[in-house]
Amino acid sequence: MNITKETFVLALLIAIVLLACVEIPTQYACADEQSVASKNLTVIPIQIGRDNYGIVMVDSVSEHMWVYEISKSGSNRRLRLIAARDWEFDKQLSQYNTSEPTPEQVKVLLEKANNITGEVVDK
Repeated sequence: MNITKETFVLALLIAIVLLACVEIPTQYACADEQSVASKNLTVIPIQIGRDNYGIVMVDSVSEHMWVYEISKSGSNRRLRLIAARDWEFDKQLSQYNTSEPTPEQVKVLLEKANNITGEVVDK
């Protein structure tokens, strides 16, 4: 993982600003629920659960993402890393952990429909 010091500092500053702006559970971002992007890093406010909020940071160059939960304990707010992922190899998968109908099942259904109607569906 090749993250520059500047990128990490910027991400940390964005996380701190978002953390300071969070009012749980009424509002989860102070930027009108918009993502914040800078160069190769995007920070997106998210709702994790019914009363749980956080941010996702995506580095499009290093192909990494991090999910942080922002929680409130008394008057203190805490930022906790709950997931991290490198998607370099994920991009090579055409299907994984998908529910039905799978692409193959859709193909078969379309082929059957084409045989009945005589129409050709673009691939």
